Amino acid sequence: MDNLLYLSYGQGPHVDQLAYAVLSALHMLGEERKNYRVIVYTDSPAVLGDLPVHIELLNAEVLTEWAGPFEFNHRRKIFAIKDALQKFGGRLGYCDCDTYFLKHPRKLFARIHPGRTAMHIREGNLYDCQAGDVANFLKDHDLRNRAGYRWNITPDTPMFNAGVI
Repeated sequence: MDNLLYLSYGQGPHVDQLAYAVLSALHMLGEERKNYRVIVYTDSPAVLGDLPVHIELLNAEVLTEWAGPFEFNHRRKIFAIKDALQKFGGRLGYCDCDTYFLKHPRKLFARIHPGRTAMHIREGNLYDCQAGDVANFLKDHDLRNRAGYRWNITPDTPMFNAGVI
């Protein structure tokens, strides 16, 4: 079964966006809804009412742990994706709450295969994405992983919006 994943926590306009995003996915899935699982990781499930989605309830402790020692909000995406893959298996498409479907999600899932990635929009390189300081740092530093292999990240490395992963 293919899984469509959303993450929503805290208060703000993204809570209403979540409901719209999920409704757009369910609408596009139509009769094929039984072949897909819509999963929502949230601390506020009430906004979804009785929509046919699987809720994974989040609490403050998990949200704090997932944000990590630097309290990086976007780190939570990676942990939600990891948790959903471990719990549900299959192919998984992650969508931000402000991402809605205009076409059937099968187009997204057709791109998901071992060894392939799918992300939303290519936004440019580091300089184009207001990350000139990072680009300048990369010119003068050789980054390596724990095994000693060089990361091939340069100022020209393409940057993608993470609204869909």
